[in-house]
Amino acid sequence: MSTSGVSASGAQRWIVGAPETSTVDRAAPGGVSTEDLAQYCLMLGDDALVLGQRLCQWIPRAPMIEEDLALSNIALDLIGHARVLLSRSGELDGSGRDEDDLAFGRTEREFRNALLVELPGEDFAVTIARQLVFAHYAVPFYERLAGCADAELAASAARRISSSVAPGAPYAIFAAIVSLKITTS
Repeated sequence: MSTSGVSASGAQRWIVGAPETSTVDRAAPGGVSTEDLAQYCLMLGDDALVLGQRLCQWIPRAPMIEEDLALSNIALDLIGHARVLLSRSGELDGSGRDEDDLAFGRTEREFRNALLVELPGEDFAVTIARQLVFAHYAVPFYERLAGCADAELAASAARRISSSVAPGAPYAIFAAIVSLKITTS
């Protein structure tokens, strides 16, 4: 398995790190507006990107090194997920924009993320509370999204469930443990 996103035959795979035999229909499903699907992917990508960037703000400032490392790993996972979703959005909207154009070439007013992920990270307790709320929102959301009509979005959601937001996965466990530490301190 290669992590470059290109198989030995030179064909681009649908997600970096996927086995070379993985194929997903990249066409928008019938009856679904490609513009609406592009905007939906953009919204989900913006959530992941902004939350990942907010968590990165704690990398040099977390109270303990364990929290520092955990937050940086979660942020890296979120930013990787954002790349997949933003790439899909750019592919569907026909504008030719890639994930970098969508991540860095828009004004703050053009982002479509949930306000929850924007909460300022000035207080570690607020950051952890936000992470706990987001993790508990994300689990049922991505479980439901794994059954959507768009094969690529469904595959991305299924991968997300199995790797990071499933019940008992690092997001929820980390946020719950640190929340307990904060409330008992």
